[in-house]
This record gives sequence, structure tokens and C-alpha cells, in this order.
Amino acid sequence: MKLLLVTAKEETRDKIFNHFNRLGYDIIIYDNPLKAMDNLSEIAPDAVLFNAEDFPRHWKPFVQVLRQLFDRDSSVFVILKGDAFADDDAVKAGMLSVNGVISENFDSRDEITQLENILSRYLVHTDSRGARRYNAEINNSIEFLFNHPENYTLISGSVSDVSFDGIRIIPDHPQHSSDIKEGTKINSCSIRFGDYICSVGVRVVRNNKSISFRFTDFDESDRDCFIDFLDTITYRNHVEMKS
Repeated sequence: MKLLLVTAKEETRDKIFNHFNRLGYDIIIYDNPLKAMDNLSEIAPDAVLFNAEDFPRHWKPFVQVLRQLFDRDSSVFVILKGDAFADDDAVKAGMLSVNGVISENFDSRDEITQLENILSRYLVHTDSRGARRYNAEINNSIEFLFNHPENYTLISGSVSDVSFDGIRIIPDHPQHSSDIKEGTKINSCSIRFGDYICSVGVRVVRNNKSISFRFTDFDESDRDCFIDFLDTITYRNHVEMKS
């Protein structure tokens, strides 16, 4: 998962790198917004964090170029704002398909959490921390089925990644699902974990060789069961590795 950070501040670079590197992000840092803009197509970032306090005149043309290459769901753009960021700028940010605006200071844990939450609305990735590091045994214990949203063909596949927030599968027959567009919402998908089967709604985040989904409609009790299932297997594997 590529995260492009555009900032001139060493302190901001250190805070972002130290936090998101631990989460498994590949972090690319530029202190020159024009050079970063020139390399957008090559970098193909999953997320961009742009310090508008450092470069107040560059964030608008930057996001315009980004949106010519990637849509709002496939490349997240978050503005890191300072005191000079005006209300009018916030309105313009919405019109330019900016995904979020947060403070650049990161003085508290809440601000980092807020940024993490913005990214998690759009991106599905394997979190490498604690109970969110799932291995092949968990993936093999989960099945995911859904119908093509237009022709209703039943699509199945092997689970390659899973988290509390989403799932990624490798389709058994890619030709049946290759035309599903990123951002498409699919209701009433079927997910089986252990002996439990339930229905869940999703949004397509990526569709390439694999399909990544973000859970959008997960009944609270079903979701609790799902989290318990993931935690139980993770804990059991941890105990077995230590014994």
C-alpha cells in the first residue's frame, strides 16, 4: 500500500513514517510538490498526504492532476492543514474530490487516529499489528460469495487478505468479474467464517488481479462474531507458536 507524503517539515515526516510504516504502508516522501506531481503516474499512490501549510499554492493543482489519473476511491487525497487554511479552502477541497482535511500538527493520538480512520474508509490493507496480522490459516477458514451487480453471476474466490474492515479475494474465474468498477456497492454478499454464515454489504475498492472490498453494511451482532472469530484463531495460533 503506497502512501505519498508531500511536506517540508521533518517533524511531520517523522510522525507519519513512524506510525504508518508500522502498519505496513510503503511511504514515499517528497519535499517538492512539483516533482511529486510529475511522478504521480509512476508512483500510483493509494493515498496522498499533502501539507497545505507548507505549500498553500500547490495543493489545488496537485489534486486536479491526481484526479485526472485516479478517482477519489482509488487514490485518497488528504490535506494536512495549518492555521492559514481558510473556510473557503475547505469548500474548494470538497469540490475537488479531496477525501479529508485534518490538522498537520499531530499533537495528540486522536489526530493520528482520525487520519487512520479517513484512510480506512477507502483502503483495504493488511494491518501488521497484533490481532490484525492474519495468516493463511485464517484466510482458508473464510469463504466469500457474491453476485455480479449487473448480470447476477455467482462469483467465488479464495481469500487472500482479511481485516476487521474489509476482505480481498482472488476470483476463481476473473473473466466473470473483471468489468466490475471500483466504487461499486454490492449488497447481500455471503461470508462464511467457521460454522457461521451471514450477509454483508461491501464497496469495491480495487479490482485488478484480485478484488478488494470494504465492508459497508455489517450487522452489529454478525460483525462482533466475525471479530471474535478472527481474534480466537489469532490467539490460538499465537499460543501454538509459543508452545
